[in-house]
Amino acid sequence: MALGISPEAIVEKGNYRLLVKANHWQRIPLSDVATVQNGFAFKSEFFDRERGLPLIRIRDITKSETEHKFNGAYDASFVVRNGNILIGMDGDFTVARWQGEDALLNQRVCRIRVKSDGYDEKFLLIVLQPYLNAIHAETSSVTVKHLSSRTIGEIPLPHRRQNRNPVLRNGQRYRIPENRPRATQNLPSGLAQTRLRRKAHHRVARTKQRQAGNSPTVTHECKPEYWRPIKSAIIVDSISGRGCFDSRTFQRAVRKGPKRRIPSP
Repeated sequence: MALGISPEAIVEKGNYRLLVKANHWQRIPLSDVATVQNGFAFKSEFFDRERGLPLIRIRDITKSETEHKFNGAYDASFVVRNGNILIGMDGDFTVARWQGEDALLNQRVCRIRVKSDGYDEKFLLIVLQPYLNAIHAETSSVTVKHLSSRTIGEIPLPHRRQNRNPVLRNGQRYRIPENRPRATQNLPSGLAQTRLRRKAHHRVARTKQRQAGNSPTVTHECKPEYWRPIKSAIIVDSISGRGCFDSRTFQRAVRKGPKRRIPSP
């Protein structure tokens, strides 16, 4: 039998701890960020164990090979590629990436394709299974439980909107460039934004210091002979007078002896 309650109502009940989100996150229907493609009812008379293209049925979702192949004409839109996200719509409602070669999407198996740049496919794969488990638990059945593509599209996924034009401390706005600096290319978007925002804030502050005729302060705890080169220049402590910064060589001042961090402003 089908589900008698909406996925949103399941979340609001609060009986499933893995469906809880952070207060500052929003919820968005899966259909807004991804498409749900149902499989095709291929004729069993063309099933073959040796010839043809592999045919993905529910039992094959978590495998890299299929038991049967399809040796007949087919629509190319139902060809599944390696890495595609699949969901079994009968039984246990399992979600998994397809790990095998190109294969055909059979009926009662659906494919999820992310269509929004603001939603990460890996994150979707991680959060989706707990929602499917909750739907499975709420679905009443006499024999086998069934899942519809409409129910999948109504799943209220957690969504954090990224601030792509962060506000600096002085009220100015700093737009993150499309080609991020090399030091932040391999970082998650949130951490990269934090570093870029902090770097932009100090750049603006240093410009104001030069215009006012002031130079960065070097304290008695932070003399040039104690400077050591570092590979990254993300943090600047010179503005508050509690550290040193060389804009050309990107050096941070540290005490002699045991290494320790200079307090950030």
